[in-house]
Amino acid sequence: MPSPPVTPSGALYYVPPPPASAADDLAAAATAFIESHFLADEKLAALPPGSVHFDIVRECASERCVGATIITAADGLDAAAVVLLAHSRSRVQEFVWGSVSKYVASHTTRPVVLVH
Repeated sequence: MPSPPVTPSGALYYVPPPPASAADDLAAAATAFIESHFLADEKLAALPPGSVHFDIVRECASERCVGATIITAADGLDAAAVVLLAHSRSRVQEFVWGSVSKYVASHTTRPVVLVH
C-alpha cells in the first residue's frame, strides 16, 4: 500500500477507502431509479408480472475498457437492451475522455437506450 502524500508543511492527509456498503448503496439507488423511471411506465405495467426483468451488473473494469465490460455483461445476460445514463460533456471533454455510451452503441448488436 503506498504511503499517504506528505505536504511541504509536513502535514499528512489521509482519505479513507469508501465503506464496503458503498457498492450496495449504488446498486440500491440504481434499482430505485429503474423502478421509478421505467417499470412504473403504463405500458410496462400492463405486461404480465415477471415478464420484465433487469440486472444490476457489478463488474470491475479498467478505465480503458468500461464499454467492452458493459457489452460482455449484456451478452452474458442475453439482455434485451442496454440502458445507459449519458453524461452531457463538451466536445473537447468527449474527445479527451471518450464516450462510453457511444462506444457501447456502436459496438453492440443489442438495442441501447440512452437516458439524458
